[in-house]
Amino acid sequence: MPPIDPGRIELAADATLAGCERALLTAGGEKLFSALTGQMRTINLSLVSEYEDCYIDHLRLRPMSIQTASAPN
Repeated sequence: MPPIDPGRIELAADATLAGCERALLTAGGEKLFSALTGQMRTINLSLVSEYEDCYIDHLRLRPMSIQTASAPN
């Protein structure tokens, strides 16, 4: 993954749902989407060879202890 300036990242909770609602309820919804999609670039992360390893490395998983059940006597 190329380095990305953290200032360029914007968190948008429920953005998909809000955008769909706006498009459905706004008379100019089609124009709104046309303007926004013209500014976006789609990146298919499944095509980035290092992405899966990088994703797994950054999950911050912690080791789990394994407990075994004792056998009945």
